[in-house]
Amino acid sequence: MFGPTQRLNLTKIVSTHASILLSLNSSFVQFGFTLGALLGGVAIEYFSIHSIMYLDVISTLIAFRIYLYSLKK
Repeated sequence: MFGPTQRLNLTKIVSTHASILLSLNSSFVQFGFTLGALLGGVAIEYFSIHSIMYLDVISTLIAFRIYLYSLKK
């Protein structure tokens, strides 16, 4: 998993405020888990179980676009 490596890189970026940065990182990771479970539950409730695959493709494409946008900066 990427967790230990990500935490190490974050502490190298801002070593003076590492505890705050690691706390924020952990909060956003937990938020991502929650959002994924919410979207999966809504997809199953209102659509079929197969709709999760389409939701996965759409969210992956959105994440890839965000990644490409962040490279331009």
